[in-house]
Amino acid sequence: MSIFDKFDKELNAEELAKEVKELKENGQAPQEKVPYDKYEVKLNKIEIVECKSEKHKGEPMIKASFKIIAGQHKGKWINMNQLIVLPFQIHLMNEFLKSLDTGLEVEFSTYSKYADLLKDIEEECEKLEFVMDFYEDKGYDKYKIEEV
Repeated sequence: MSIFDKFDKELNAEELAKEVKELKENGQAPQEKVPYDKYEVKLNKIEIVECKSEKHKGEPMIKASFKIIAGQHKGKWINMNQLIVLPFQIHLMNEFLKSLDTGLEVEFSTYSKYADLLKDIEEECEKLEFVMDFYEDKGYDKYKIEEV
């Protein structure tokens, strides 16, 4: 038995092919990280997912993707990940969501209601563009909406 037989035995080829197709369609295939700067962006997707990192595996996390729509890095992506377990993490996310200026009331009560709010925000953002300051602070990527 070769190592490839072992890999093939453990492979869910149908699921893997589906995920690869989704990445391609959403333009979210891994790419080189864009440099810290200010960018004109559109929100592509925002949702609650389970964190996959070893340290925080299974914890709720906001995952958002923004497509750069102008300038040298047009067509590239800025991906945002924020755990929403601790009160300060939820507060940070609430403030970010409010900065999108969708007119929706942003508050957290339960994860399922927050997930519904994110769907509504995503829908409202379809017609909006933003100037985002993408920067680093104390070793962490930070995201600030400066203009809607």
